[in-house]
Amino acid sequence: MSGFRLRSCVWELTLACCFGCRYCGSAGGRARADELSTAECLDTADQLAELGCRRVSLIGGEVFLRRDWAQIAGRLTGRGAAVAVITNGALLYDAEMRRELMEADIVLPSLDAVTEEQYRKIDRPMGSIGFAEMAEGLRQFAREYQGQLWIEIMLVDGMNDSPEDIT
Repeated sequence: MSGFRLRSCVWELTLACCFGCRYCGSAGGRARADELSTAECLDTADQLAELGCRRVSLIGGEVFLRRDWAQIAGRLTGRGAAVAVITNGALLYDAEMRRELMEADIVLPSLDAVTEEQYRKIDRPMGSIGFAEMAEGLRQFAREYQGQLWIEIMLVDGMNDSPEDIT
C-alpha cells in the first residue's frame, strides 16, 4: 500500500437526527451511546490531515445536532481540508447556525418538498420545525453564504415526483 494517499472521506459525526426521512439509509434518530468525544474527533481530524486527506464531507444523522461540529470542521479546515456539510437544512432558521456554517466550503442542504404536507410525509420532522420556517432559513442562508451551495433533492415515488412538483 505504499504511496496510498487518502484524498477524501465521508465522516458520519453522529446518528442524532431531527428528521426521519423516508429515503435515509443512515438509521439516524438517536445518537450512538459510544459516539466519539470532541477530543477524539479533533484527534481524528488531525489524523486525516496527516494521511493527506484534503476533502471531508460531514454527514449524520444531522451534523448540527453535535454541539461541537463547528469546532471539528474548523480543525479540518485549519489543517488544509475542504469541508462539505450535508444537512437536512431544518436548523438553518437559526442565525447562529448559519453564521457557523459560513466557514464550510460546500453546503448541501436537502429540499425534498414544496408544501408542508409533502414535508411532513417525506422528511417526517421530529418537533415543531415547519416547512415555511425551514424554507425561509434556507433562503436566508443562500443570501448570506459565499461558498458553494448545492441543493439536494430526493424524489420519492408518488410523493414529490409529479410534473407539478418538479416545475
